Amino acid sequence: MTLGAYRRPTGLLLLAQWAGRPVGVGALRRLPDGTAEIKRMYVVPEARSLHIGSRMLDHLIARAVDFGVNVIRLDTARFMVEAHRLYRSRGFVERPPYEGSEIPAHLHKHWLFFERRVEVA
Repeated sequence: MTLGAYRRPTGLLLLAQWAGRPVGVGALRRLPDGTAEIKRMYVVPEARSLHIGSRMLDHLIARAVDFGVNVIRLDTARFMVEAHRLYRSRGFVERPPYEGSEIPAHLHKHWLFFERRVEVA
């Protein structure tokens, strides 16, 4: 996957800064089936207590709604327990692997897949 998939009008790359330096990243892209996928969310460890991940996720969800999608999907490694907690707190529920995920089938056992339905205004 190239960064081109995250360009407008069907994508978004988000860079979070704190005290003038980059501390987090997140991306959103529209999948061919009309859903949106959140990818590449990461916050540096020393900034994780600042709720930057929560704010980035909320922003990405809002932009997905702006894209006019009804479903947002994401995948995450099984060991990322704090990320799972964040996603669940925003209404994401586990689901089977989805078409369009970049995770190869032989690695699915090491990943969790999530989905959230949203209402488009």
